[in-house]
Amino acid sequence: EDDLSADVISYSACISACQEEGEWEHALQLLQAMRSQDFGLSLVAYSAACSACAKAFQWQRALSLFRALRRGPEPLSLASYDA
Repeated sequence: EDDLSADVISYSACISACQEEGEWEHALQLLQAMRSQDFGLSLVAYSAACSACAKAFQWQRALSLFRALRRGPEPLSLASYDA
């Protein structure tokens, strides 16, 4: 039987799709769902959510996500700063 449960990759892909479509609220909902499942900090997911917020002029939310990224265990890439 195939395991169809969500994982970091599927969440990150969905958040990236939300970012492309300007759906910042859905991106944040997915990010929260991902966090509630204890997947940890995903650089791709956080960067996409940050970018979705920035594109929608939700600067407070974008900065909050960026700060969370900076506190995380993974080093930030140039793309993260560009988000």
